[in-house]
Amino acid sequence: MTTTVLVLVETINEYLHIIESNDFHVILAPTPAERDQAIKAHGAQIKAVLTRGPLGLYAEEIAALPALEIICVIGAGYEHVDLQAASNRGIVVTNGAGVNAPSVADHAMALLLSLVRGIPQNDAAVRRGEWPKVMRPSLGGKQLGILGLGAVGLEIARRAALGFGMQISYHNRQPR
Repeated sequence: MTTTVLVLVETINEYLHIIESNDFHVILAPTPAERDQAIKAHGAQIKAVLTRGPLGLYAEEIAALPALEIICVIGAGYEHVDLQAASNRGIVVTNGAGVNAPSVADHAMALLLSLVRGIPQNDAAVRRGEWPKVMRPSLGGKQLGILGLGAVGLEIARRAALGFGMQISYHNRQPR
């Protein structure tokens, strides 16, 4: 028996064939209008919703999906999923806590390097035909303070310590 999945996420089109090839019927509804229409037209059959935290799934939408069993949130945040409405109906809500931590940590380190080394400013100067002779510090051996040592904080700490030889200090609710 085919399971109907309402997909609200606009960035997974290249993976839809994998979902469909595993006996799921996919209803793609990435815009608000398509979302409303899909819920009105297919609400009784939808057993799963694939969303992101900012897109969420609201109480009135959950109420309009009587067969709903699971709400799958891509990424860590589930800020616009009505958890109470889901809990009241026994609907499972999943998320990918920590799954993006390596990418976020990479980006944080790139921003830190860009800031310390003045990359945007030097890039702009070179494009203007200038060659700045400003000496910039290295991250090597410096101290890095991290607020919150969750999945992302830990990944940043690893990169800073192992990749740049930085000393790490942190503040967290619990010691790690």
